[in-house]
Amino acid sequence: MSDDVPVPPNLPRTFLTGELTASVRARLLAEGRLTQVRTGAFAIVDPNAPRWRRNRANGLGRCVAAARVLSRDHVFGHTSAALLHGCAYWRIDEKVHLFQDGNPSPRHTKDLFRHVGVIPEPERTVVNGLPVTTLERTILDCARILHPRDALIVVDSALRILVRPDREDRPGTDRRTAQVRDGLLERLEQPDMRRGRRQARALIALADPYAESAGESAVRWLALARGLPVPVCQCPVPAEDKTYYTDMAWYLNVTRSDGSERLVTIHTEFDGLLKYLGAGPDAARVVSEEKVREDRIRATGAEVVRVIWDDLSRPGRVFDRITQFLPVGSVHALRARAELFRP
Repeated sequence: MSDDVPVPPNLPRTFLTGELTASVRARLLAEGRLTQVRTGAFAIVDPNAPRWRRNRANGLGRCVAAARVLSRDHVFGHTSAALLHGCAYWRIDEKVHLFQDGNPSPRHTKDLFRHVGVIPEPERTVVNGLPVTTLERTILDCARILHPRDALIVVDSALRILVRPDREDRPGTDRRTAQVRDGLLERLEQPDMRRGRRQARALIALADPYAESAGESAVRWLALARGLPVPVCQCPVPAEDKTYYTDMAWYLNVTRSDGSERLVTIHTEFDGLLKYLGAGPDAARVVSEEKVREDRIRATGAEVVRVIWDDLSRPGRVFDRITQFLPVGSVHALRARAELFRP
């Protein structure tokens, strides 16, 4: 079993305005240990934490603060539920999303988006004391509404939590994935799931529990949206005396100019760069090991493409890099997936 399955993050301690004196609030804000998460509400943060962790704490703090002031029954959903469950994300949603029965007034505020509707009990759960939609319902809502890149990131990571993939037992992982996928697609056909159904069908069919980060899912989205076939995620590569696993790999039969065929193998790796942070012997060792690893993978006759966060702002260029090893005619013959493609 994978030992890096996402888990619900710890919630930050939050305070309403009246719970802090003006002097204490001013001092904590000046020290960077307190941040305002919504009007009249503040959360404790670690000023030395990485920016992504502080952004996540702000998003979680908004949920906690909203729960503290809401008097009517509510269930956190959509991106807020995904965040509370510990799912990956493209960026933190600045609004808190929740379901409430009836037509609350006001329905929306600057930082609160109320979805009118009743969430059935089987689709409710509690995470760290807060009422949220289940992972399955969260998948369905995000897959229907979000940008397909953002949705695939959420669905991949939620599927990872539900399936708990095992690279050493792919048949078992495939069976569990199929069971979850079938249940989601069946629920998707209910009348209340009409909006965004077509996109959700495509995303759920293409989601993969082996994706280990938001970056990996984003790379796969841009490739799939532009017509590449489904890759093998966490692809095993026997090389010399060990087996390496790449983030995703395509095995493509292409036709030469003389009519014969050849197999092109393209391994694509997303590199978040965290492992290269630091200095000294450890950093040098990591760089050296990565070079040896990549050289051994290339020695199998495969191509290797590395992608970093900055590249993802130019998805077309990343796609060109992945497909540079294919004949031009093969690339032009690819058919974009309309449900996923967004310029």
